[in-house]
Amino acid sequence: LVLARRDPERDRGIVVGDLLLANNCQRVAVFRATAVATNAKLDVISAGLGVQTPGNSFNNFLANTPFKDGELRRIVTRVYYIADNAAGLPSLFVLPSNGAAQEIAEGVEDMQVSYGVDTDGNYSADSYLAANAVDALGDGWTRVVSVSVTLTYISPEDHIATTSQSNAMGTGKDSRMRRQIST
Repeated sequence: LVLARRDPERDRGIVVGDLLLANNCQRVAVFRATAVATNAKLDVISAGLGVQTPGNSFNNFLANTPFKDGELRRIVTRVYYIADNAAGLPSLFVLPSNGAAQEIAEGVEDMQVSYGVDTDGNYSADSYLAANAVDALGDGWTRVVSVSVTLTYISPEDHIATTSQSNAMGTGKDSRMRRQIST
């Protein structure tokens, strides 16, 4: 499979091994680029059957008709996590699949993700559940319609609160101020 893009400025930086998504109104394929050639007006991305993981298969995608009038997008995943920063404060970091970890919010002590589940078929969340509770529903992941993220922030200085508080993990106490923010 060879895909050509007439607007290479739109998604600069596709390299061999990138996970890509090609789609039009009738078909979609997810594959890894096996070769990339760039010139001033055209990017040509090849996706052979190679030995990369995941392997590429185009039987259903091509379906004996040429692929045209579609889009090509690079798939980038991001992992969000809490770790201590250089100053020793817990912080929220992001690790993209195509880059290095970056601190994006200092003072984040905890992050909880809840999934809005539609239980009555009206495409609106009726309850928010943790991932293990969604798993327990059997078909729960097919009923997830939204996500809520709650971040617990702490003050950078200790000895601000007038009473000792438990940290978000319940593993210790300090006198930092805490605030939760939910989406």
